[in-house]
Amino acid sequence: MSETYGARFLRELKARTQSTGGLKYATVQALEGADRAAFGRILREGLPGLPYAVGQMIEKDEPESVARWFADVLRGSDLDPAIVAFFGGLA
Repeated sequence: MSETYGARFLRELKARTQSTGGLKYATVQALEGADRAAFGRILREGLPGLPYAVGQMIEKDEPESVARWFADVLRGSDLDPAIVAFFGGLA
């Protein structure tokens, strides 16, 4: 069985940030089992102000690419307080 979109995202995010930070256990579990559509729903529910461009990235890009973008945001190069708060300030 292949990895889900969410599991691939989390693996890449952990590789880049060394953690899933402040994500709640239930959120991690939901993301791990999420296909692309469910992954997008989880993030939109947790981040109501998620930029449209990020939603498009989730729909079109591989999860590793999306995780790299989130890791950059969490490191502060493109700081978005809502995203940092959702992930518990991983950086």
